[in-house]
Amino acid sequence: MRYERALVDSSGEDRVMGVLLWPIEGSGGTNAKMATLTRDVTLRHRGMQALRQTLERLDTLFEAGIEGILLCDGEMVSDANPVACRHFGQTREQLVGQTVVQALQSLGLSPATLVLDGDAPTHLHLSLSRGESGLPPLLIQGVSYVDENVTRCALLIQDMSYRYQAQRRIDRLVGDLRQQTARAEAADRSKSVFLAAASHDLRQPIHSLGLFLTTIQSLNRAAHSLSSESLRPIAQRMRSSLDGLMELLDLLLGASLLDADQRPLQAGPMPLQVAFDEMLTQFGAMAAGKGLELRTVPTRAWVRADATVLRRILANLVANAVRYCESGRVVLGARIRGPHVEVQVWDTGIGIEHAQLESIFEAFYRVEARTPQGDRSEGLGLSNVKRAAAQLGASLDVRSTPGQGSMFSVRLPRCEPGAVETGRGTRKPEAEAAQGMRVLVIDDDEQVMEATVRLLQSWGHLVLSASSAGEAIRLCEATPQHIDAVICDYLLDPSTDAVAFLLRLRQRHQGPLPVCMVTGDMSAQRIEQAGRYGFSLLHKPVSASALRRFLQGGA
Repeated sequence: MRYERALVDSSGEDRVMGVLLWPIEGSGGTNAKMATLTRDVTLRHRGMQALRQTLERLDTLFEAGIEGILLCDGEMVSDANPVACRHFGQTREQLVGQTVVQALQSLGLSPATLVLDGDAPTHLHLSLSRGESGLPPLLIQGVSYVDENVTRCALLIQDMSYRYQAQRRIDRLVGDLRQQTARAEAADRSKSVFLAAASHDLRQPIHSLGLFLTTIQSLNRAAHSLSSESLRPIAQRMRSSLDGLMELLDLLLGASLLDADQRPLQAGPMPLQVAFDEMLTQFGAMAAGKGLELRTVPTRAWVRADATVLRRILANLVANAVRYCESGRVVLGARIRGPHVEVQVWDTGIGIEHAQLESIFEAFYRVEARTPQGDRSEGLGLSNVKRAAAQLGASLDVRSTPGQGSMFSVRLPRCEPGAVETGRGTRKPEAEAAQGMRVLVIDDDEQVMEATVRLLQSWGHLVLSASSAGEAIRLCEATPQHIDAVICDYLLDPSTDAVAFLLRLRQRHQGPLPVCMVTGDMSAQRIEQAGRYGFSLLHKPVSASALRRFLQGGA
């Protein structure tokens, strides 16, 4: 009799003992005694238990593995797991007993492809791309293993779909990266070309202004008094050069402002006619100087938009239209398009070639066509329009015929009329403003102060000047007469909060006090701050027409 017995030894460790019992014959042929042989078989028992666990794991892996496994006995299939059966489209009973060649032919492989190494596919390595049939691509490899001291072989079948998909994603990413790199390199080249051209365009008006000033000085030395007839053409030329310089600066600052403007949009109801009237005021003189008719089609439409951003869009579109018009007119109008309003800017200018329509909104892109005066676009105006429209979520469109003109449009959400908050205070009408006003000018730059004072005095206004906030307060206390308007530089000195100072000045004043804050700060914070307290805001360099509009109540 053989059996095994588990016990615990003196050290408390579990042991397994193998016990053998057999009888010992006594006299007379009877089994008088029993012999016992006991051996410690703990190690063998543990080894067998580990082997059984390993076989169980292998069997689980075989049955539940994610790869197909086809076991072969020589050149015959001896077993197949469920994944392999799914790949071959056959049951385990159908696969077992087939030759390896027969099984692989069921996958669509020709016999000529299957050249096996001996009787077993030990070195088989096949890659099957079956995309046309809608089946997944497969990788088939032959491997060898040892079973009961006998070398056997197996086929591993892997679904390569994930690799193909990953490779396709990588290819797409590489393609996108190359396109982005190409666009970045093109933009960098365009920017370099633009900066070179902008440097020339900036130098030109400065150069001409210097020459004109030298001419005036020479004329002044040659004659005791200069006549208006001799100064008028020089002044007109200087104004033209200065306008060109300011236009380029406005475009550069506009692009910088769009890059830095991260403020939340303050979208609300606004009447389009108000924005149209502002464009007439801003660009009327520019159009008249070229002999163009700038007009608007009256509209009662209201749109929901951020007023500041919408003004940027319209200003760039109208300026561009006037620039590229030699004769005829520029028309600003609006059309109702269901729940939207399409604001349109029409011109009878030189037009744009169809091949350039997709590129004109790119930054630093300069159209090939020149204006009638030989100027070229700086490549920022329409780029500013595109980015500002993106802020509003508005769609842009352009239609153009070379030699006949263009139409640019921006589509905005339509809304019901709402209240318009000007926040400016009561202003004198234009006729009264032209009769002379008491204007307080506050600026710590001596040259800017002198130029502003002389300009306002030339318009017939009485000007009070102060170089600091404290001086302005003392001046107001010493001269208690009513002040009609205040023009103040935002950055007086580091210790002065210009906004707090202006609010304090307004509180001390009897009656409404229109305030114009002049600054070179183009940030959205300054714009929001000025609107909150009802200040007019002008960005440097400030034009004389902008100052005049403020004094007349239109800024």
